[in-house]
Amino acid sequence: QGAFQINNFDGGDYSGITSAPIGTPRDFSGNLTGINGTGIGRTGTAQGSFFASPTSPIAGQGGNFTLTGSGYSAAGTFAGSKQP
Repeated sequence: QGAFQINNFDGGDYSGITSAPIGTPRDFSGNLTGINGTGIGRTGTAQGSFFASPTSPIAGQGGNFTLTGSGYSAAGTFAGSKQP
């Protein structure tokens, strides 16, 4: 499991917990909830994967998220790399 947070996206903050299935631990997904600002009342999902490099099995991660609410719909992508 891992914590997933989006800060100040269209004026709102979102938080959730992601988890990975036993059969494919490189992939993760979870639900998001608006926790602050314009995010209150909105929900969404996040899904992504870890990526390997020649020197690390978890060199980076990337994926996408969606958010919805009353009269609101948004989507985005994310990416990150392992820091030394």
